[in-house]
Amino acid sequence: MSFQSIGLLIHSLSRQWRSLLDQQLAPLGFTQCSGVALVYIAEHQGLSQTELARLLGIETPSLVPVLDQLEKQGLVKRQPSESDRRQKVLTLLPDALPLVAQINERRQALQQLMLDGLPADQQQLFPLMVQQLVQQSSLLLEQQKSGTQS
Repeated sequence: MSFQSIGLLIHSLSRQWRSLLDQQLAPLGFTQCSGVALVYIAEHQGLSQTELARLLGIETPSLVPVLDQLEKQGLVKRQPSESDRRQKVLTLLPDALPLVAQINERRQALQQLMLDGLPADQQQLFPLMVQQLVQQSSLLLEQQKSGTQS
């Protein structure tokens, strides 16, 4: 398999995962983006809007309507950062906790459905391999930023 093929497969898998997760979260009233945003906010209380956009892989202006909706639903609160008033930090509100649990249950169930097609040993190995690829690509990106990539 060529390196280009690996990239295309990862891209395709990512796109399909988002589509399947959209379907799983729709009955709860969430999209993949809004549901995952809520989970990230729950896991990282005080996260800035800019940091959340980076984690989601979207531009900050694209995140604003998602946060507007979550705030309107009484699930998150945006407030100015104490260290930088230009930044908005995000806090999960108590009503969101049961929804975050439901979102995580659906994400886990979808993940298991996808892994069920693999032999048991590969089910254990695949997430570890993906994690290693994420770590390696993060390292390469950092090296690229600092100009130390060989």
